[in-house]
Amino acid sequence: MGKIINVKIDVTKLDKDKFFVGKKGTYANVTIADNKNGENDFGQTHNVYESQSKEERDANTPKNYIGDGKEFDFDKNNNGASQGMATATVDDDLPF
Repeated sequence: MGKIINVKIDVTKLDKDKFFVGKKGTYANVTIADNKNGENDFGQTHNVYESQSKEERDANTPKNYIGDGKEFDFDKNNNGASQGMATATVDDDLPF
Protein backbone atom coordinates (compact mmCIF):
# COMPACT_ATOMS: atom_id res chain seq x y z
CA MET A 1 0.00 0.00 0.00
CA GLY A 2 2.87 2.39 0.65
CA LYS A 3 2.43 5.56 2.64
CA ILE A 4 -0.66 7.54 3.55
CA ILE A 5 -1.06 10.80 5.44
CA ASN A 6 -4.21 11.19 7.51
CA VAL A 7 -4.95 14.90 8.07
CA LYS A 8 -7.51 17.01 9.86
CA ILE A 9 -8.19 20.60 8.92
CA ASP A 10 -10.11 23.44 10.53
CA VAL A 11 -12.40 24.40 7.65
CA THR A 12 -13.34 27.65 9.39
CA LYS A 13 -9.77 28.86 8.70
CA LEU A 14 -10.09 28.42 4.93
CA ASP A 15 -10.21 31.62 2.86
CA LYS A 16 -13.47 31.16 0.97
CA ASP A 17 -12.31 33.67 -1.67
CA LYS A 18 -9.81 31.01 -2.80
CA PHE A 19 -12.45 28.33 -3.39
CA PHE A 20 -12.92 27.38 -7.02
CA VAL A 21 -15.64 25.49 -8.86
CA GLY A 22 -14.74 22.43 -10.87
CA LYS A 23 -16.80 19.91 -12.84
CA LYS A 24 -17.76 17.87 -9.77
CA GLY A 25 -17.80 20.34 -6.91
CA THR A 26 -16.23 23.29 -5.13
CA TYR A 27 -12.58 22.89 -4.15
CA ALA A 28 -9.84 24.37 -1.99
CA ASN A 29 -6.15 23.73 -2.63
CA VAL A 30 -4.08 22.68 0.37
CA THR A 31 -0.41 21.92 0.89
CA ILE A 32 0.88 19.19 3.20
CA ALA A 33 4.43 19.63 4.50
CA ASP A 34 6.69 17.55 6.72
CA ASN A 35 6.94 18.89 10.25
CA LYS A 36 10.56 20.15 10.29
CA ASN A 37 10.89 19.36 13.99
CA GLY A 38 9.73 15.75 13.61
CA GLU A 39 6.77 14.37 15.51
CA ASN A 40 4.95 16.85 17.78
CA ASP A 41 3.54 16.15 21.27
CA PHE A 42 0.41 14.64 19.70
CA GLY A 43 2.25 12.34 17.26
CA GLN A 44 1.54 14.55 14.24
CA THR A 45 4.24 14.45 11.54
CA HIS A 46 2.83 16.90 8.97
CA ASN A 47 1.38 20.41 8.81
CA VAL A 48 -1.44 21.46 6.48
CA TYR A 49 -1.59 24.94 4.94
CA GLU A 50 -3.88 26.62 2.47
CA SER A 51 -1.98 26.70 -0.83
CA GLN A 52 -0.48 30.04 -1.87
CA SER A 53 -0.28 31.64 -5.29
CA LYS A 54 3.10 32.52 -6.76
CA GLU A 55 2.38 36.17 -5.99
CA GLU A 56 1.70 35.35 -2.32
CA ARG A 57 4.91 33.33 -2.07
CA ASP A 58 6.94 36.10 -3.78
CA ALA A 59 5.48 38.67 -1.34
CA ASN A 60 6.38 36.42 1.62
CA THR A 61 2.75 36.31 2.72
CA PRO A 62 2.48 34.21 5.90
CA LYS A 63 1.17 30.70 5.35
CA ASN A 64 -2.39 30.03 6.50
CA TYR A 65 -2.01 27.04 8.88
CA ILE A 66 -5.23 25.01 8.80
CA GLY A 67 -4.36 21.67 10.41
CA ASP A 68 -2.01 18.77 10.85
CA GLY A 69 -1.69 15.07 10.19
CA LYS A 70 0.22 11.88 10.71
CA GLU A 71 2.01 9.70 8.17
CA PHE A 72 1.42 5.96 8.17
CA ASP A 73 3.93 3.76 6.35
CA PHE A 74 2.63 0.34 5.32
CA ASP A 75 5.23 -2.21 4.31
CA LYS A 76 4.13 -5.49 2.73
CA ASN A 77 7.27 -7.22 4.08
CA ASN A 78 6.15 -6.46 7.64
CA ASN A 79 2.57 -7.83 7.63
CA GLY A 80 1.12 -4.49 6.52
CA ALA A 81 2.72 -2.27 9.13
CA SER A 82 6.04 -0.65 9.89
CA GLN A 83 7.48 1.87 12.31
CA GLY A 84 5.46 0.39 15.17
CA MET A 85 2.09 0.97 13.48
CA ALA A 86 -0.81 -1.42 14.02
CA THR A 87 -1.50 -3.83 11.19
CA ALA A 88 -4.26 -2.61 8.86
CA THR A 89 -6.52 -4.69 6.67
CA VAL A 90 -6.83 -3.42 3.10
CA ASP A 91 -9.93 -4.25 1.06
CA ASP A 92 -8.92 -3.96 -2.61
CA ASP A 93 -12.58 -4.28 -3.71
CA LEU A 94 -13.40 -0.76 -2.52
CA PRO A 95 -14.92 1.49 -5.23
CA PHE A 96 -12.30 4.23 -4.71
